[in-house]
Amino acid sequence: MKKLWYALVIGLVGSLAWSCSDDDYYNDFDLGYLPPDAQAFLSTFFYNDYVDDYWTEGYGENLIYVVEFDSGLEVVFDYTGNWLEVDAPGNWAIPGGIAPAAIEWFIADNFPYCGINEIKRDYWGYEVELTDGTDLMFDPNCNFIGYD
Repeated sequence: MKKLWYALVIGLVGSLAWSCSDDDYYNDFDLGYLPPDAQAFLSTFFYNDYVDDYWTEGYGENLIYVVEFDSGLEVVFDYTGNWLEVDAPGNWAIPGGIAPAAIEWFIADNFPYCGINEIKRDYWGYEVELTDGTDLMFDPNCNFIGYD
């Protein structure tokens, strides 16, 4: 009986320690705490989609906000509220108007039957994945620079 009691106590203590662990890279936040630019972006492009989950990663100027929708779309914002990445599930397309107009025109002219499945933006430019799996690279001025 003593062994059973010790096993129960050890199991309980272990489960409590695990459930109370602090994960520094996953912090829930209220959507009201998003920067105003991020809130405006979400209300413009995702007004009819329900937020499924959201969290922050990093600290200070490395802080990013991640928002996932019921539809499977995911948006990543930097600490000031600028979008860094928009990703649609499977071979779905993200809403029109998110990518710069020059990129959308290039895709419409050269890949008329494709939409944008994922777009990432960084200091070096844009990386775009089309719904057919083609990866395109654009410089910061939205000029096509090649395939990835």
